[in-house]
This record gives sequence, structure tokens and C-alpha cells, in this order.
Amino acid sequence: MSRRILTTATVDELLASGQTALQLEANDIVTALAREYAQQRGLRLIPAGSGGGGGEGHAGGGTSADQPGTAAAAETAQGAAPAPDPGAAPVPDAVIVRQAVIAALGSEPAGLDAIIARVMTP
Repeated sequence: MSRRILTTATVDELLASGQTALQLEANDIVTALAREYAQQRGLRLIPAGSGGGGGEGHAGGGTSADQPGTAAAAETAQGAAPAPDPGAAPVPDAVIVRQAVIAALGSEPAGLDAIIARVMTP
């Protein structure tokens, strides 16, 4: 099963082709920016396994739209994220990256925290 990475460019391409919704697959990765971008532009991201139809205006693959920088943004493509809590503190980017890597790989690789710290240090 192949993995797709969905970005803002992907959202633009889908909208330009007339798509109004995107059915995500279990291995799809949606960037936080793409989730927010899709939500702002009215592209509905349907979580994998939700059986969101498949009628006109739908395309295969992705995750649910939610707000980046919150705990909901750290959700993986395995299901819909809960509605974001407007009073919730932002989740640090390193936490979101760590959760996404573990979700994508299925386990925590050795030295993950050190690698994230090295990459995310300005």
C-alpha cells in the first residue's frame, strides 16, 4: 500500500479539478498546513475507514481537517480528530512531529527525540 503526502499544492489541485471532498487512506499523511488550508477553502477531508461516500466530488486518500498547533493537530490519519478546544494550550511542533513519525512508522525509532531536537533547532 503506497503512502501519499498531502500538501497545500495537493489541495489546490483537487479544488481546481472540482473536488469538494477527499477520502483519506490509512497510510496518507496530511500536513498541518494542508489541513488548515483545506478547511479554509471548503475541501472536506474524510478520515480513513469512515466510508465517506465516494460520490461525485470525492477523491481517494487523506485525514480529517482540524486546527494546526493544537492537540487535535497531532492526531494521525487513523480517525477523525476531536473538535479543537479553543482554550487548549498549543502543542509544541516537536511533539506533533514526534507523534507523526511514530504514527507513520508504527514504532518509535531509536534516537528520535535527539534527531527532532537537532532538526528543529534554528
